[in-house]
Amino acid sequence: MNAADLSTVPKDWEISHICIAVPDLDAWRERFSLMFGTQWSSPVEIDHVVTAPRAEGGTKHIRGRGRYGSGSKPWVELFEGAPGSPWEVTDGQARLHHIGYWADDMEAAARQLETAGYELEYANRIDGREEALIGWAYYRQPDGIRIEIHEGGDRAAFRRWVDEGQPLVVDWGVEAP
Repeated sequence: MNAADLSTVPKDWEISHICIAVPDLDAWRERFSLMFGTQWSSPVEIDHVVTAPRAEGGTKHIRGRGRYGSGSKPWVELFEGAPGSPWEVTDGQARLHHIGYWADDMEAAARQLETAGYELEYANRIDGREEALIGWAYYRQPDGIRIEIHEGGDRAAFRRWVDEGQPLVVDWGVEAP
């Protein structure tokens, strides 16, 4: 990347969370609780078909479960993935999975990322909805850095879920008690 390319890099984005892919969600949640006194959101589970441009047919069924830690900003998300999911940990070693950002305009954020060399890796999809990006999307650079963009309008719902222990209620197919 040269100086001219820097004008395409997203600026002033608000970090929502940092995600760590873990081999055992419960063990890592306990570890973080003991080390940092972290309190946790109720679990969220993903078990649905997503847009995946590199997958055969352009979609992929993914499964995983995660929790957000409250009390720190940005939040820390721990996510355990089933085999074949983007959160799968094959070697038993936890790893940084992505940095999440709020996007008040998902399409504009996606264009910024694509201009900066990121490619769509996975995106939430809901049959019958016409929006290309709904709720969240993972973008990845060829060097492996992954960015997640989240619907900016869901900030309040996430704050209630993570920091206040209320159920997660969003309109894009994920719920947490």
